Amino acid sequence: MSYEVKLDVLNSYVRVEVSGTRIPGEVADSSLAVWKKVAETCKKHQINHVLAVFHLKGQRTITDTLKIIEGAKLWVWPELMMAYVDSDENSQANNAILEQITLSHGISFRAFANEQQGIRWLENFHR
Repeated sequence: MSYEVKLDVLNSYVRVEVSGTRIPGEVADSSLAVWKKVAETCKKHQINHVLAVFHLKGQRTITDTLKIIEGAKLWVWPELMMAYVDSDENSQANNAILEQITLSHGISFRAFANEQQGIRWLENFHR
C-alpha cells in the first residue's frame, strides 16, 4: 500500500488519517486496503461512525472512485456513517460526485471541506 494510515479509536467514532501519493493504477487497491482496515477497527470496537481525513496528492479518477465504492460495499453495514475530508483542493470538486455515487449505493457518506464540519455531522447522531 502506498499510503500512510493512522487509525484512532475515539469516544464515538474512528478517525482515520491517510497521507501519501495516489499512484495511477494503484489508487483503488490502496484505498480499499485503507477501508478494509477501517471496517475491521470499527467492528472490533463496535463503532459505526468514521471520520476519514485524507491528505493525498495526485488524482482519483471516476473509474477509481467506482472501483473503490464497489469494493468497499463488502465492508459496510446499515448503521455505518462516514464523514470524508479531503485536503486536496483539486479533489474537492470530485467529492460531490463521490458523495452522490456513494449515497446511491446505499452507503451513508458525506464529504466535507474540513474536519470540524465532519465531526459536527457525526456528533449530531449522538444526541
